[in-house]
Amino acid sequence: MTGLRTLSAAMALGAAAVSLPAAANASYEAAFLDAFRNACVPERRSYRRTLANVRALGWHPAAKSENDELRAVVELANKAMAEDAGPDWLLEMSAYEQVVAGRLNYLVVSRIVAPRIVRLVSCGLYDFDATDAIDPQPVSDFLGIPIERSRRDKG
Repeated sequence: MTGLRTLSAAMALGAAAVSLPAAANASYEAAFLDAFRNACVPERRSYRRTLANVRALGWHPAAKSENDELRAVVELANKAMAEDAGPDWLLEMSAYEQVVAGRLNYLVVSRIVAPRIVRLVSCGLYDFDATDAIDPQPVSDFLGIPIERSRRDKG
């Protein structure tokens, strides 16, 4: 997945996890972070309410197969569930698209329910055409936690 930029939040029991690979200029980075914050954070503990929030913000449903990288993200999640999930586990995943500061971005909202183990809601924002890494400091500032580690993929 060359040039992947993603920002995702997984909320389980109120804890947030944010990961990112790639960016362009400061104004786009700010718009990208704002899009994530507006779409993923307000209803982060509820899959259904996150979907309603995303639609209210004007995100449009995207076919999970319309973009090679989006399809790869979905396939990775499905493969992990097939290999590691218990028979009563559930994965729901919805994909959306919207232009953010002139660039097409994809949003993937998912829910994993593993009875008696975890209920997890995840929301990831992707810019598959990005060529540079996003500055992690604004994300760290937004979350209020220091950067502990980072990873840069070579494509």
